Parts: sequence; C-alpha cells; structure tokens
Amino acid sequence: LALFTQHGIDGQITGKLPNFSKLTQITVLDLEYNQLSGPIPDDFLAGSTVKDERTRIALNHNFLSGTVPSSLGSFENLALEVIGNQIEAIPDSLCNPSDHGQWMDGMLGQIGSCAAIACPAYTFSQDGRQLNPTVPCTPCLDASDAFVGHDTCANANKERQILKEIYTATNGDFWINNMNWMNDRMPICSWDRVFCGLGNEAKDHGIVKLDLEANQLDGQIPSSVYELPQLEELNLKKNYNAILSF
Repeated sequence: LALFTQHGIDGQITGKLPNFSKLTQITVLDLEYNQLSGPIPDDFLAGSTVKDERTRIALNHNFLSGTVPSSLGSFENLALEVIGNQIEAIPDSLCNPSDHGQWMDGMLGQIGSCAAIACPAYTFSQDGRQLNPTVPCTPCLDASDAFVGHDTCANANKERQILKEIYTATNGDFWINNMNWMNDRMPICSWDRVFCGLGNEAKDHGIVKLDLEANQLDGQIPSSVYELPQLEELNLKKNYNAILSF
C-alpha cells in the first residue's frame, strides 16, 4: 500500500529518523516538533517513484544532526523544512538554482543559495530561512553553536547558566515544581515552568516566559534573570521567602 501522507503527533515521536525508503508514493511527510535525533539517512525516501512531483518533508524543530544528504538532489520539486535542528551543513549541490530552482516553492531559484532552505550558521531569521531575495538572514554573533536554520538569536549556554543560577540561589531542590531542572541532557524548554517560543519543549533556547509562582523559592533571586534575552513574562508571585532586587 503506497502512502501519500504521513503526519506525526507533536512531541510524541522519539528515536532515530527512519529512511522511509519503502514509501514509494509519499508526497507529504510531516514530523516537525518531535524529538527525532541523529542524521537524516543517506537513503531517505530513496524508494520514491514520484520525485518529479512536489514533495514536502517537514522535519522542523527536532534534534536532527549532521549534514543534509546530497541524495535528496534527485527530487525535482522539494520543500525541505529542517529549521530548529542541530544540522551543521547543507551541501552546495542541493542549492544550485540551475538544478533545483523549483525547490522551496521556487524560492531557491530566486535566492540562489542554501539560505532558502535554512539560514547559514551564525545568522537567523524569524522563519529560520530566507524568504525574500532582498532580505538576507540577520547576523547573530552571539550564537552558541554553528548550526544552520536558527529562528532566533539566542545564546543557549547563557540561558541555561542563568536558570542554574536561579535554581542554586533559591534552593531549587526544595521547589514544588523542578522537573528536569539542572539536567544537562534535557533542553531548557522542557524544564518545569519554563516556556519557550511556540511552546516547543524540544528547543534549547528562546525562553519567553518563566512562571515560578508559589514554587517555594527561598533566597536572593539573581539579577541575571533580567538578562534572559527574549523573556516576555516573569511570574514570581507568592514566593514569600524569595528576595528580588531591581
């Protein structure tokens, strides 16, 4: 049975990304906002018999790493969505407008570079890629990694360090809600009462809300909390033993 569409459930799928090579007629594969890890397989969708049709591969906001496989160049009209991962590079061969001008709904042909798929390392845009031929991705010299496809300019290491300072200074071991805090193997957006853009717990940067209301904070809250670059909402109510200075 050929499968035309395959949609993942947000935040539920973990493990390595399969190659899906037996899906011969698939044209939409939507697995974004999950926790898939590892590289995109070299034989990813290798069994497709509809490579001349528009094909959408949505892998945004997972934990995929490595280099996008050059074997995807056999697709004529591909929408490859890979922003918000840990991908290090996209081969130049995939970004040649002469060969793949139809990719990204024609934007690769207009922009003429891999930025149409994902912003280069140390740059970002709200969409994680360049959508306008005259508006390139914005430099982000404060980036904490060299991955492509950033949709925010944030130093994840700095944000993590600030959260650790808050936890240590206010006896975090005795908080009511402290799941995942101080766990370096978990993205900070999955830490209890920490909220990031789009509510994506798989992200490791971009804190927009810190809700520690009635959480038994005890001690001086570090002033570094004001240095969270994208913080929009800070709720520290009903922590009667906490001290906050301005």
